[in-house]
Amino acid sequence: MKISDQIDPRYRSLLQKAARRGHVNLVLTISTHIGLSGPTVKRWFTQQATVTTFRVCWPLALELNFTRRFSSKVAAMINAARSVKNQDAAGLGAMAHALDRGDRTVLGAPSSDREVKIVASAIERPDDFWAWIEDQDNSGRATAIRRFRNIGNTFDRTVTKSAAYLETVTEPQDVYQAEAMDDRFPYWVAFDHHVRQGQQTLAQISRDLHIPLPQLIWIFFYFEGSRTQKRLSSVWWDRYCRWRFKKAGMTPEQAHLMWQSARPQLTAALTEDARRLHREIYRWKKAHLYQIKELKIEVERFIALSESDGIRQKPLF
Repeated sequence: MKISDQIDPRYRSLLQKAARRGHVNLVLTISTHIGLSGPTVKRWFTQQATVTTFRVCWPLALELNFTRRFSSKVAAMINAARSVKNQDAAGLGAMAHALDRGDRTVLGAPSSDREVKIVASAIERPDDFWAWIEDQDNSGRATAIRRFRNIGNTFDRTVTKSAAYLETVTEPQDVYQAEAMDDRFPYWVAFDHHVRQGQQTLAQISRDLHIPLPQLIWIFFYFEGSRTQKRLSSVWWDRYCRWRFKKAGMTPEQAHLMWQSARPQLTAALTEDARRLHREIYRWKKAHLYQIKELKIEVERFIALSESDGIRQKPLF
């Protein structure tokens, strides 16, 4: 793992998927690597910790507490990794973002179209939206999300608006803690369509199996890229996934059959890349055990302090 001012796309993908799947130790290792990198990568990590929290467990965003210390950002990423996922803000935000870009196929259920339209309109009129949130929010919790309103790209900012909206119009959401995953991480899943090796492999298998590339990219994301160790029932995430299947021109059942054919070929084609990435991570970890341990202590101390101030994750029954 090379220290530089640029984050390797493989490590970016690995960090995101490790957080979703609850591989806390892997998240800590990659975070340590980034902490020893240049300021550009550290700034990226701060943004990534925020974006990941909103996407995978939006109620945790109400408790984000960044200090000037890098460990505070890592603590946010660790908390997201060990949480039972709640992806309603991501689902609602994705649909609102599509509607804002002119895709009206996201509409179709009049009883719940209103929420999609409200968040979509907030993209064009953000000042009016945040003023409305502040007016409706008696607790101040949703308004606190406003400090993250400019983090990330347009999609990320739409997810942030979705979280503020959900906090305003729904009952308070509990956050549960799941057990960290200790089994071996499947490194091949890091090679998605955002990574060069993944792009090439997906294109080749798309041709070999006569599966349209957009369909293959979506089912890769659905079955592996977005996989979590435990997730609460998320109405908006489920609706978003149903829409994506329909837009891709297939049913979940058809997608499952396609994936049964594509997955073995993907894993075989990416085996050497996955082994190489695993070796890089392992060797770097062995050479930096002290730094990893020190960051872990700082993160644990920060989390303990946050919990003593009244911020607690409720245990999972």
